Formats: sequence, C-alpha cells, structure tokens
Amino acid sequence: MDIYGPSCERLVRAALEGPAAGPLLVGRHRFRLRQLEILKAPDGLGLGGGRGHHLSLYRGPLAVRRLAYQGRLASDGRMIELAVGDLAIDAALGRWLVAEGPLDRLAAPAGQHAACWPSDAPLGLLDSLGGWRGEAAFLLANVMIAACRRYLAPRAAPARPQPEPAREHDAAPAAPPAADAVVELLPRSPRWMAGAVHLAE
Repeated sequence: MDIYGPSCERLVRAALEGPAAGPLLVGRHRFRLRQLEILKAPDGLGLGGGRGHHLSLYRGPLAVRRLAYQGRLASDGRMIELAVGDLAIDAALGRWLVAEGPLDRLAAPAGQHAACWPSDAPLGLLDSLGGWRGEAAFLLANVMIAACRRYLAPRAAPARPQPEPAREHDAAPAAPPAADAVVELLPRSPRWMAGAVHLAE
C-alpha cells in the first residue's frame, strides 16, 4: 500500500501549492485534493478546505464523497481549532492533534527538504479509524503538518544594517505605519471557520 510515499506527497503538495491532484491511490482508496485557503496572521495560520478546496474520495471515475475541513494553527504549531465534515474523522483527528502537540517539531526526514514529504507520525489514525476514513485522516494530518513546516517553521531573520546614530538637531518624530502595512490578517470569525471546535486554549 502506498501510504508513506509519492502519491501522498503529491496530494499534500497540491493542497499547499495547487493545482488539484488526483485521484491517486493512498492505501486502498483513491483521493483528490484541491488547494486549500491559507490565511496568515501574526498569531498563527488559518486553513480552509471548504467548498472548492475539499478532499474527495473516488470509486472508479466518480467522486463518492466530498469532505470539507478547516482549522487554525497557533504560532507555536498547535492546532487550536478544527472542523471536519465527518464526525468520526473529526473526533479521531482532534484527539490525535491534542496528543501530538506542536506540529512544528515533526521535521521533514533527513535528506527530504520538501515541506510536503509525508510524516509517519499520524499512522496511528489508520488503525483507529480503518478504511477510507483512516486514510483520509492520515492525509489531512499531513496537510496540517506540511502547512506548519512551510509557514510556521522558525527561520533565521536576516541581519539588518545598523542605522547611524541620529544627531540631536535632525531627529524627527517617527512616521505612523502606512495604512496598508499589515496584510493577510486572519479575521476573528472567517466564514469557513464557523462552527470550528476549539482544541486548546
């Protein structure tokens, strides 16, 4: 079975980078993933896999299930809000995320620089759920891990040149920040976040 391998990587990469990929075999079922909505904010990251950005399960040439999902990651890598359009997956994935804690510690394997390379950390979801639900939960967990790696992993800040000390006679008051200086703030209640479950404070 191809769980921890290229098909999973292609699907996770499609969720982060687009375009949609699949249907591809992960385990015993075929899935298609569309690029999700990612909203960046100073205090974390919002992930929206709603209509048009969902996960699809295929049987033959037809999609037999479309699974919407959404969540919010805190800046330290903890998942603090989660909603999945299947109660069994929602409960199992929620328990796994609470137990796992910060996802940013699940670094990519040695020699794999790609943020989208799948982690084996969520393999327990396959046993706890079984069938297509276990494979879908494994995929969604890896989407969240990859988003954390790419957008929340600590990066060394570039050194800033030190300004020359200001002379007293030419000192001027600091200008207020431009109105458009802050971008991509996460709204308090995004439309696709309605009904999300709080996993941690």
